[in-house]
Amino acid sequence: QLTSLKSLSLKENNISNLPQNLFKFWRKSAENLEELNLKSNHIQTINGIDYLSNLKILQLEDNGLIEFPNGIDKLINLEKLY
Repeated sequence: QLTSLKSLSLKENNISNLPQNLFKFWRKSAENLEELNLKSNHIQTINGIDYLSNLKILQLEDNGLIEFPNGIDKLINLEKLY
């Protein structure tokens, strides 16, 4: 488990697709994640982001998103969105 993980950077990794249940899986294994950096990849859609309920900072810029991530409105702790 990654319960001590507070920040995760996956920027500039050529990621084009995130598995449908990725964030659902992370909900328990990374329950304290506060910062997620997905900057400068090739991600077009993100689903299930609402499972990361402790997220404070989310970096999505320079990805070519075609829609606003579903469930982002449920991230009540989110302070910064890039």
